Amino acid sequence: MCNYFSIGVESRIGLGFDKKRTTSAFCNDLCYGWEGFKKLCCFCTSKTKKIRDVIDFVSTKDIESGNERIIFATDKSIPSEHYLHGNPVSFVVTNINSMMGGKAKFWESGKGKDMGIADPDGRVRQLSHFNFKEEVAHDDDHLEFDTVSSIIHLLFGKGRRIAQEKGPFTIHFKKGKGC
Repeated sequence: MCNYFSIGVESRIGLGFDKKRTTSAFCNDLCYGWEGFKKLCCFCTSKTKKIRDVIDFVSTKDIESGNERIIFATDKSIPSEHYLHGNPVSFVVTNINSMMGGKAKFWESGKGKDMGIADPDGRVRQLSHFNFKEEVAHDDDHLEFDTVSSIIHLLFGKGRRIAQEKGPFTIHFKKGKGC
């Protein structure tokens, strides 16, 4: 993986931005802002689905034992210790400490806040429940999983921590029309 990837509204904004990219950093910031504004104003009618509409669950597999473990699920019909909290607009996986030109530091902004996952009873998990490393390093063999609750949170680079894990990972997408 190169730096980060995302699923959701941030991806659609990034795609629109990439189509209009210029050689000027200032113009690129304007293009990115314009794409974000369009998605903000048109989100209700847009084709962009929220994360619960797209992902069933994310899992990792222990290489030695071959056992698969679900990191989080979006639907309680899937047995898991952790479920996605709310219905975020973006799911972001990073191996660097910032994105969007250094403006968004999702892992850092999630420090000390409620997690983006809940237990099977719906109680939001606290950071103390997990053994996360505070610093993000591109060479530590860990990926950081975050969610972004709304386009406004995306604008301000605010995310919620989900997990910090070694791979390999599998994202299990929903099946069916429009997924």
